[in-house]
Amino acid sequence: MDMMVAVDLSHEPDALMGRVLPWSTRFSGRLHLRVVSRGVYDAGGDFGGLHDPSLALRLAQHQQGEREALDELVKRLPSDRVASAEVLAGEVGPSLVRAADYVDLIVLGTHGRKGLERVFLGSVAERLVRKANVPVMVLPLTAEPIPTSGTLTAMCPVDARDVDLLALQRLQAWHGDNVEPHLVYVLPDLRLSREMGFVRQPVEAPTEHPLLPWAEARIRRAMDEAGCASTPLHFVLSEDSHPAYELAKFGEAQAVDLVAMPTHGRTGWSRFAFGSVTEQLVRIMPTSCLVVR
Repeated sequence: MDMMVAVDLSHEPDALMGRVLPWSTRFSGRLHLRVVSRGVYDAGGDFGGLHDPSLALRLAQHQQGEREALDELVKRLPSDRVASAEVLAGEVGPSLVRAADYVDLIVLGTHGRKGLERVFLGSVAERLVRKANVPVMVLPLTAEPIPTSGTLTAMCPVDARDVDLLALQRLQAWHGDNVEPHLVYVLPDLRLSREMGFVRQPVEAPTEHPLLPWAEARIRRAMDEAGCASTPLHFVLSEDSHPAYELAKFGEAQAVDLVAMPTHGRTGWSRFAFGSVTEQLVRIMPTSCLVVR
């Protein structure tokens, strides 16, 4: 497998690689390290370019410094793992998306950006999750590295309205018997329906939820068609305003090693106002997340 690793040289590159290397062992992966040099990107290019010779010299020196720092990072890694290392010029998100055309997986770390900075600027991880045409794995730098052997426990969220098992299938294809996946569906919150009189009694268990038979029938039919009928299927009641928080609580309670989930690349006002379950989970889960479009 060819794994493109997006490296930020200013934010703990060794910590990132310490979490990437165990995954490369499990995937038998070849690592392609990519640094996007913001100093090299000439923002004035959109306006005809900046032609100050002193500025051009400083940009060239900045690029050379990043190239040397990347070379030093490569020297600290196992030589048989690194297939290539390159400094790219351009905007971070688009440059990484273009560079991923010939790889099987994008890997990057996340620092948990929050608040207005995330709302207005967005994180590189969230942009790649929405735009990349290959699977993206996001590794929290605060999480412990995974073991290089043994069975991993994975949580695979599923939506009964549009059952998408591609992430589960991709995970099984890559890991085989070394992964124990669990499909999880969050049953809709019925508090508003109860307040409006559509539901008479409070729902205290998944088996009491009126939509459980419908949801289970749709998901199990898709599981049969995908050849994964034996995968454990769990139903969780929603108690918060967003199902991502219920999934996060389930994942933490089960001590999962990985979350594998699909994305449909929601954009525009709907993503700004509500966010997708996938993006929310990438943001709040303390464990690695694999996102498959």
